[in-house]
Amino acid sequence: MAHGVESSTKSHKIRRVDMTPQLAKTLQTLKETRSLEASMEGVPMPEYVFVTPSWTRWDDSNLRGAFRELLTKAEIRHVRFHDLRHTYASLMAKAGAPPKYVQEQLGQ
Repeated sequence: MAHGVESSTKSHKIRRVDMTPQLAKTLQTLKETRSLEASMEGVPMPEYVFVTPSWTRWDDSNLRGAFRELLTKAEIRHVRFHDLRHTYASLMAKAGAPPKYVQEQLGQ
């Protein structure tokens, strides 16, 4: 999604990103929590993984706003959300991941 519009990747290819078992477990737990919350509030299960308190899809503006708010509360210097991509690549390289693998995970 860019500027509130869903779109495909720049290369129009399917992008596969590896998922750790820990992330898979966390997402499964989130799904179970969302299902319980939705049934308690009498709303349908949301189609998207990350939703706002009013059960709508997170978009660029509320994601960036929430990210800035979390950085402020944690007293961490403000960075752009996009900068996390570079942090991920740096951490992967530091952990010894082959450059080609890092490139593929970033979708480049």
